[in-house]
Amino acid sequence: MIVEQIANDGLPTLRLDDSVQKSVALMLENKVFELPVLDEGSLIGVASWSKLDLEDQNEPIGAFRHDFRQIAVQQYSNISEALFLMRDFGVTMLPVINSKNELVATLSQNDILLYFSKILGGSSKNDAVLVLEMGVHDYSLSQIARLTESNNAQIMSSFVSAPDQNMNIMVTLQFNVSDLTYIVATLERFDYHIVYQFHQSNVSSVYDERYESLMKYLSIG
Repeated sequence: MIVEQIANDGLPTLRLDDSVQKSVALMLENKVFELPVLDEGSLIGVASWSKLDLEDQNEPIGAFRHDFRQIAVQQYSNISEALFLMRDFGVTMLPVINSKNELVATLSQNDILLYFSKILGGSSKNDAVLVLEMGVHDYSLSQIARLTESNNAQIMSSFVSAPDQNMNIMVTLQFNVSDLTYIVATLERFDYHIVYQFHQSNVSSVYDERYESLMKYLSIG
């Protein structure tokens, strides 16, 4: 699956003269911690909630241009590349660009979850999803299931794909619990390589913390 097939144009973009208040409010509304910034139609970077000064609501985000992240994914890249970028940079969305470095769409964490829910046949509301990378000869669903069950949980569905030619596979798993904290810890203890995780604990805790910080400085309903 390539990025273009699951990306969308539903997220707003920012301009350099947009205020901190407006920018963070848009992030809050769309449940992301970053948004792409355009200047005369060209992508110049990604503004992150954590890099903006919430104490100065009227400051244009252009004042923080040096903190914009230079990160994007090509529209024809495999979804696995987007997962690695999200994990390595710790972001909740990625700008999707064409060969001319023009913004054509965005890819959010929710877009990825919807994609996983579709291929796994689940619902997107309470899904907890892990994506593991491993050698094809290291794959044992029964072993992963045993480790999962040791944490009083079950694998509801799984999907195996080979995104490249390096003999590694991507194993996507959907669970019957909404918090994967202990399952992740167990799998990592057994040297499983976790590429991506989406569950209630790892999203809500960070979002709630930043929401509380935001409420100290912004008056938005």
